[in-house]
Amino acid sequence: MSKEVESLSKTLAWAIRSIAQSGPDDREYIARAYRQAQQLVASIHKDNGGAQTSHYGLLRTIRCLPGSK
Repeated sequence: MSKEVESLSKTLAWAIRSIAQSGPDDREYIARAYRQAQQLVASIHKDNGGAQTSHYGLLRTIRCLPGSK
């Protein structure tokens, strides 16, 4: 497994645990951030970005989680 895949897997597992442990208000906030990120990613032309562009939605959502760096 490449370092990038391993790192992304660990981050995703951490994000899932954080969401599962969040209260209703935090989950609503996370859901709004995720929807906004999806809209932003959908507006980016595929010709202008690569794999890093597609990860933006996940990264934006993770930044709003309690305890994120």
